[in-house]
Amino acid sequence: MPPLGRGLVRWGPAADAAWEAVIGLGVCMAIGYWLDRKLGTSPGFFFGFLAAGLFIGFRRLLRAANQAHSTSAEEDPSKPQKSADPGRKNLD
Repeated sequence: MPPLGRGLVRWGPAADAAWEAVIGLGVCMAIGYWLDRKLGTSPGFFFGFLAAGLFIGFRRLLRAANQAHSTSAEEDPSKPQKSADPGRKNLD
């Protein structure tokens, strides 16, 4: 059984990215709501900033997932590396 601490450390960047996505979405929604109240353009800015917040949040989560994937591939030398040529087999 692997040590518990090692698995929890791997969740750190994912948890950070998730919180950043949630907080960013909340901030974007608040800005849109405030602009709608200030300018009298109910729900236009709210939905516009909601879409922007969703885009930014998902982008952040995808970046964290790609970074975690590339880090895990570098850490585990037992996994076979992909060859640049898909038709070529790894003979190591």
